[in-house]
Amino acid sequence: MKCKYLAFFAALALLASCSKEDAPDPKAWVHDETLPVPVMFSMPKAMIQSKARITGTSLDGQRVGVMAVSRGSGSWETATSDLVLLCNAPATVKDDNDGNAGTLDFDNGNTVYYPMTNDRTFSFYGYYPRGAIQLSDGGGLFTVEYTNLGQTDILWAESQATELDGIQGFNARYVRNVEQNHAGEAATYLPHLEFEHKLTALKFTVQAVGTPVEGLKVRRIIVKNVPTTVTLWVANKSDSEDGKYSGRIFGGSDRGDIPVLNSTGSNPNVPVTATEMDAGEVMLLPQATYNVEVETQINNGSVQTIKGLTLTIEGGSFEAGKVYGYKVLVTSPSEVKFVAVSLKDWEDGFAGGTPEDLQIGE
Repeated sequence: MKCKYLAFFAALALLASCSKEDAPDPKAWVHDETLPVPVMFSMPKAMIQSKARITGTSLDGQRVGVMAVSRGSGSWETATSDLVLLCNAPATVKDDNDGNAGTLDFDNGNTVYYPMTNDRTFSFYGYYPRGAIQLSDGGGLFTVEYTNLGQTDILWAESQATELDGIQGFNARYVRNVEQNHAGEAATYLPHLEFEHKLTALKFTVQAVGTPVEGLKVRRIIVKNVPTTVTLWVANKSDSEDGKYSGRIFGGSDRGDIPVLNSTGSNPNVPVTATEMDAGEVMLLPQATYNVEVETQINNGSVQTIKGLTLTIEGGSFEAGKVYGYKVLVTSPSEVKFVAVSLKDWEDGFAGGTPEDLQIGE
C-alpha cells in the first residue's frame, strides 16, 4: 500500500513538472522573430488627482487616451491602419512604483502588438481627460475639444524614440533590440509618457485687513471674458525639426465668465476673518492678463461688485503648468487688495522673485 502512495505522489510531481515546462514564456518574442512584439510602456509620469487639479508624480488609476501614429506618406485614419497603431485607445494607468514596462492597461484587456514588417516607426501620444478625438480634413491632425473650462485639468504627453544601435524606433525591431541588449535600461528606451499641464491655475484665499467687518463675506470671485472652450492638438503630422505642433492648445470662439469654485459650489460665501480662508481655484487658457471681479456682502444685505481688477505678470504672461496664488485682502465691502503669494503645488508661478502687491479699491 505504501508503494502505491509513493507512486501516486511521484505521478503528481511529474505532472507538475510537465505543467511548468509547458507554460508559455511571456518573453519568447525577444529571441523568436516569428512572434509579434507587444507594445509596452515605461511608467507614465504625471500627477495624481486632487479635486479638479492634478498634482504629484503619478496618474495611478486615471483613464487616458493613447495614440500611436507613424509619419510615413499617406493620411492618418480614425481606425487602426498602416499609419495608425493606436487611435484614442482608452487605457488606465497602473503605477507599480518601480518604472517597469507595462503600466498602461488598455480597456479591452487585449495586448497591442507592433507590425511584423518593421517598415514603420511610431510616435506615442497620451492625453487626459480622454474625450472624443477628431481628425482634420487633411488627415494629418488629431484634436480633442474641451468645453466648460475652469475645473478641468488638461494633460498631454508624447514619446519619440532616440536612435539606438543604429536602429530607429519605435517598432518591433527596436523593442526587441532593447530587450536583447539593454534590458536593464528598458525604462529609458521604451515609450515613456511624461504628462504636462496645458493650462494655468489661479488659486485664491481671502483674509481681512485690520479688524474684520462683522458678517462680511466674499460671495464670488469671477474671471471675466475668457475662453470657455479649448482645442488640444494631440498629434500633428507636420511636426519636424523646424517646428513642433503637437501638444499645442488653442482657445475657441466661446468666451464667458468663469467663477472661482471651492468645495461648496459656485457661490462659496467665504467669510472675511482674521484667518486666511480658501476661496477656490480655476484652470484657464494661459494668457497675458486676467480681469477679475469680486462680489462681497454683509450678512444678507446688498451685494457689492468690485470691478476692474486686473492680474498681470511683470514682463510676460501666465504660463501653462504653473499655479499663481493670490490672497484677497479685504478692507471693506468695496475695497480689496490682491497680493501674490507662493504655493507648493505644481510649479510656483511666482518662484524666483518677490511678488508685487496689486493695490485695488476705491
